[in-house]
Amino acid sequence: MKGIEYLEYQEYTNYPFTISVEDYGVSLGLTADVVQPFSPDLICGYMRQALESLVSALEHAPDMVAHELDVLPEEEQELLLQTWSTIQQDYPAELCIHHLFEKQVDLTPYATALVFNGQSLTYLELNERANRLAHHLIGLGVQLEDLVAICVERSFAMLVGVLAILKAGGAYVPLDPAYASDRLRDILTDAAPSIVIADDTGRRVLGENVLSSLTVVGTDSVVALDKYKSDRTPNPQIQNMTPDSLAYVIFTSGSTGKPKGVMIEHRGVVNLTQAHTKLFVPLGAVGELYIGGVGVARGYLNRPELTSKVFLPDPFAGDSDARMYKTGDLGRHLPDGNIVFLGRNDHQVKIRGFRIELGEIEARLGDHPLVDKATVITVGEGSDRRLVGYVVAKPEENLLNILRSHLTSCLPEYMVPAAIVRLDSLPLNSNGKLDRKALPAPDSDSYVHHMYEEPQGDAETTVARIWADLLHLDRVGRNDNFFALGGHSLLAVQMIERLRRAGHSLTVSALFKTPTLRTLVQSLDVHQVCDVPSNLIMPCTTTITPEMLPLISLSQTDIGHIANLVLGGVSNIQDIYALSPLQEGILFHHLLATEGDPYLLINFMAFDTRGLLDKYLEAVQMVVNRHDILRTAILHEGLSRSAQVVWRQAPLSVTELELDPSNGPILDQLKQKLDPRRHRIDLTQAPLLRFTIAQDVDGRW
Repeated sequence: MKGIEYLEYQEYTNYPFTISVEDYGVSLGLTADVVQPFSPDLICGYMRQALESLVSALEHAPDMVAHELDVLPEEEQELLLQTWSTIQQDYPAELCIHHLFEKQVDLTPYATALVFNGQSLTYLELNERANRLAHHLIGLGVQLEDLVAICVERSFAMLVGVLAILKAGGAYVPLDPAYASDRLRDILTDAAPSIVIADDTGRRVLGENVLSSLTVVGTDSVVALDKYKSDRTPNPQIQNMTPDSLAYVIFTSGSTGKPKGVMIEHRGVVNLTQAHTKLFVPLGAVGELYIGGVGVARGYLNRPELTSKVFLPDPFAGDSDARMYKTGDLGRHLPDGNIVFLGRNDHQVKIRGFRIELGEIEARLGDHPLVDKATVITVGEGSDRRLVGYVVAKPEENLLNILRSHLTSCLPEYMVPAAIVRLDSLPLNSNGKLDRKALPAPDSDSYVHHMYEEPQGDAETTVARIWADLLHLDRVGRNDNFFALGGHSLLAVQMIERLRRAGHSLTVSALFKTPTLRTLVQSLDVHQVCDVPSNLIMPCTTTITPEMLPLISLSQTDIGHIANLVLGGVSNIQDIYALSPLQEGILFHHLLATEGDPYLLINFMAFDTRGLLDKYLEAVQMVVNRHDILRTAILHEGLSRSAQVVWRQAPLSVTELELDPSNGPILDQLKQKLDPRRHRIDLTQAPLLRFTIAQDVDGRW
């Protein structure tokens, strides 16, 4: 109509997707209203495909069950099942885990394999120790796929033991000495190994009653390590051992109250080195994540019914023996192929990186004679997420302390609820089922407190205030324990940072040793001074010796190797020091990735003229010249330990590309060439900044 222009309309709805059917007499019309971020074209495409499948089924297969109708267009099936979900990569499918290690021994026999408490082992030395122990285990009767438990603290012996069990043809069952004795005994009862490798701590935790029925191999056993000692102990050759053989059984939290053992084969771990996985969930719609491929475990140990429920035939693999694992994780595909995790469809949760079955905690609470009924939920999000238990029990003095002590004796620390709330009855909904939303929030009385005593002095008052804020408590006494109140390692880091801002210093190890407020304050050092040694490498230095490097232990050979890798040699080396634990972790993931780099960050900028670009690069170079960390390179190959090297001069790397506009927009071409999924950066060359420039058709850079 003249004078009126149709622009757009807005309609408010409470539903993400609404469909209207219009009857035109001779035909039907469908109108779909789709709320962002869902794609209208995608949703309507599903509708059309579903209708076409329905019409086809009515004509050709009227007896077909409705839920078997195909709603995915053929192109999308190809996208989900092939393009995104099938990542075909070659991997050493004929090898077992220890074979990979033995190949590395052949490649780098004298390279450092392990470093612990100031000592180190080369690959050859580690292999020799593992071989001697493996032959000893074979002599004790270990055969193919026999389960061998190992309960050892972090040490060389842990790695030697694991490798030895694999080399002997057995499958290892790891037992963490930090776990409660009852939990370890449950695992041993289920796994039923005949042999256990244990150090002094492992022996103490397991107890002589348990060990009396097992053959115990001590980590310091002269027989185990030296009986077969020779110039070169051969790698054991186990008959009929294949990548399908059992490698280990790992026990995870179980909903029945008992941990369940997952049986992992060699091929799954070897395949994991190539990060080969298969995923299938509908694009854009919420679905359950299934994992396929050779990385799938064999099943649960001694749990055939549970195994049959979650380890299912894989209809997409083209192999009748292939299986896929029903994870219980919910997610949906984004248009770019990534998957968004949306939680769980059961009562399994993740706390501080650990997957936990709430049912196991509930079962353990219910085991106590004071408890009639129990349930456990999580509260909070992210690093502040914690477990809260609810029990129906008669009022009892020190009930919280009694129940927490009971749980601590049979569960790992991370599975013990931070708070326990006593109720006269659990709230139920109209259907008679537990109404989790009606459970009351825990108050300060729900946490384990010792007899309240008011904090004394400025330091105790400051710590108490920080604890109360972090743990959401009304008050904290000087006898309270940080971890009993619901604290954990992630909150500990936040606490230490807040203490630092308040002028106090504290280490994480001190917190774990003295978690009670009154004793913790004694570990505070308000006037702690960090004595940083002076730099002994002068601009005129021509030779760097180990004595000139107080922050790292390197041999003269190591130093010479570093000098050969630095542009300009010794004259361009300002300092050398060790990597921090966090940097070691970043380097590990960098080396683990065979393509791309998980920590590579890429930014794109546009400049109207080349002159502006050059001024920007000059400014960046000035910043690099000013800050040591920006002139730092990371070296590891050929060294006894990784090191960071500060260069005196680190010129920027600027690469100019001539891109053809006929191949597409210049920015898109740059994004493709610098895709962090394929692009890597050379850590040995400072600064760890790279600039790639290209001129666009409009003259911009």
